[in-house]
Amino acid sequence: SSPRPRLMACLACHGILPRMPPTRAPPTTRSPILITLSQQRMPRGFMPRDPIRQGMRAAAGIEGPGYGLDPEVDPRASVLETPEKGDRRRKRVAQEVFEGVQRKSKHGMTPAAIPDFAQLSAGLAQLEVLLPGFQPNVEAMPARAWVSLAMDMPTVAARLAAFKAAYPAMDLSRALMRFPRGMLREPQDILRDATQVRQLLRGAKDADKIVQEVPELMEPRTCASVLVSLRMWWRNTDPIVALERDPDIVRRAQEMDQPFAPVWQDADGNWVGQNGPDQD
Repeated sequence: SSPRPRLMACLACHGILPRMPPTRAPPTTRSPILITLSQQRMPRGFMPRDPIRQGMRAAAGIEGPGYGLDPEVDPRASVLETPEKGDRRRKRVAQEVFEGVQRKSKHGMTPAAIPDFAQLSAGLAQLEVLLPGFQPNVEAMPARAWVSLAMDMPTVAARLAAFKAAYPAMDLSRALMRFPRGMLREPQDILRDATQVRQLLRGAKDADKIVQEVPELMEPRTCASVLVSLRMWWRNTDPIVALERDPDIVRRAQEMDQPFAPVWQDADGNWVGQNGPDQD
């Protein structure tokens, strides 16, 4: 290229020549607008198109738009992992859980409660086998809770069987990815609570779908509190209809620190809020 443009720029930089404003094309209604990939607004839960991930999606039989699934949002993303990535992720998670338990041992936890790292790793890996698509998340539950699950697989299997019996149409992996502490409850408690939740949501077209999207509703007190709160916020709207239409409303209320209404059980075992029985 000619050295003249570089010479002119150098002279302008040293004040010998005046600086010239950069030339710009006049705006027109037909001027193309270039948007970089990072500026595009992608749907929540999806990542940009990737040919390799697209091929893995096709091999796994996953249909949908041309985006890969985000593992933090959709547990089906685990099928897109290569074996090497999966091994690295499991090792990292086991290490984080192990270190978390070690830190707790310095604040009152007995050394005997610290598991063997190999047993802990094997238990967390077995959890993913029992619940395909599930990925432990150390930020969703304390390290001690993950240890209790990883070291007692027979009990975890019984609890998962209870969940399947209680919510047969629910995507259990997706729900427990968002609410892993549900696996800490005993099978009889899971079945008993599910009966109450189904009674509270008896007007829903698909109660399993609602609980899947808002798994905190597995707890009857939380479910009743949410329904009472929605009735208070929108008095002319059925709270169950509002949940079916927009289940994400619960998460948004939590992010805005919007308190939910307190509820309690009356003498007959019915959940009651300040507006009376929750199903009136």
